[in-house]
Amino acid sequence: MAEILNVYDSDMNKTGSLDRESVHKLGLWHVVAHIWLIDIKEDKVIVYFQKRSMNKAQQPGLFDIAVGGHISSGENAQDGAVREMYEEMGILADRDKLIYLGRVKEDDFECDKEFGEVFLYILDREPKIGEEVEMYVKIDAEDYFEFLNQNKNCVKAVCENGEIIDIPSDKWCLHPNEFENIVYPFIKKLKI
Repeated sequence: MAEILNVYDSDMNKTGSLDRESVHKLGLWHVVAHIWLIDIKEDKVIVYFQKRSMNKAQQPGLFDIAVGGHISSGENAQDGAVREMYEEMGILADRDKLIYLGRVKEDDFECDKEFGEVFLYILDREPKIGEEVEMYVKIDAEDYFEFLNQNKNCVKAVCENGEIIDIPSDKWCLHPNEFENIVYPFIKKLKI
């Protein structure tokens, strides 16, 4: 059965519902959840990212926010975030521990026009790899911020198996200014 999404105008007024494939094909506005997973280790904040499966229709094989996905019609953003966390990272999340950070408006990729509900979730254990994810990596929040703000060519990451890799800038899904303007300022306020 096709996934049904609510569709909106550019001011986020609901205009109807349609199947996911049509929403993307027609370039209609819809809602997604972006869940930034972090872990606090000693005096550092570690940010998790996923490498998208090569089977994904959009941006296969690129590194992305740890968890992201569409909010189905009739589903609120928090419930969609919890569902996506389980599907993509095997996390049985406590809905009450989701920290809402705000909303972004993205219309930069192909025909994908999204309102992203941005959440932060502090992990208490390592995630697993779900069916939509090829692998996950961990990056120090300061290193990732520097990578984005100084236009560096690559950033060092630690894979789930402990291997250290360099991820070049052209291997990332783009979410302009989301980490820098929404996530990072919140992380900096955390008492570590």
